[in-house]
Order: sequence, then structure tokens, then C-alpha cells
Amino acid sequence: MTVNMDRALAFMEALQANHVTYSMTGRRTGADGTADCSGAVYTALCAGGAPVADTVLDTETMHGWLLTSGFVLLAENMRWPAQRGDVFIWGEHGKSAGAGGHTGIFITDHDIIHCNYSHNGVSVNNYAQYWNTANRPYYYAYRYSGS
Repeated sequence: MTVNMDRALAFMEALQANHVTYSMTGRRTGADGTADCSGAVYTALCAGGAPVADTVLDTETMHGWLLTSGFVLLAENMRWPAQRGDVFIWGEHGKSAGAGGHTGIFITDHDIIHCNYSHNGVSVNNYAQYWNTANRPYYYAYRYSGS
């Protein structure tokens, strides 16, 4: 198994181009025109070649799945040199269920693509600005390193 992060990012860009709106109560993957942050990222990574799980993942269940899918934990609540394809998860593990967490993928070393409530869909934003606006939540950063 190989995860192609460019394909995953292309999936996120397609969600944005298709004007998918934000919802935590729909299919969460974009399939019904709605998605949430974790459903969008999970489905994008699957589109890039990551293994399909039994259910759509959330910010709590995504950690272990990323590790078994060839990603490595780069940082836990400390700075790291971000790069295209890095996956971030906000919210301390065990406390990030529902609206308590957030996730997205870096498209550059400072910009992210993510499905979010404040833009009612998928948007590209500066990570540091968005993180500061969100009151600097606890975070994790993962990078694909191979299977």
C-alpha cells in the first residue's frame, strides 16, 4: 500500500470545487454534498490509497489508523517543519470528539486545506492564523513515510 498525497489533496480540492458544505450529521465524506473535517480528510487519504476502515473516522479514531497506514507522528504540541501532505489533528487525544477536534492537510509549509464550520465547507487557510484564531488548541502532526 502506498498513499499518494497529491491524489489525497486533489480529492480535497474537488470537494472545494464542488462546493461541499459543512455538516457533522450527513455522510461526512462529501458523498451527499456535505462533509466534516475528519470525514473529508479520511476519505481524501483513502482516495490517495490509504486503507479503508470499517467506518468513517473521526479525530479520535484517526490517530491509530494513520500510524497503521504508514504515517509517523512528527510532533505532539510542539513546532515542526511542516510540509505539503502533513496531516494535523487538533484536540488532545481522548478529548477531541465531536466539535472538540479538527483536522486537515497542509498544501504548503504554511497553508492548509480543510473542511470547516466557519467557511461552511472546504477552504484553504494559513495554518498559524487559523490555529491562533481557534485559541491555539493542542495538536498532533503526522507525515506519510511509507507502509
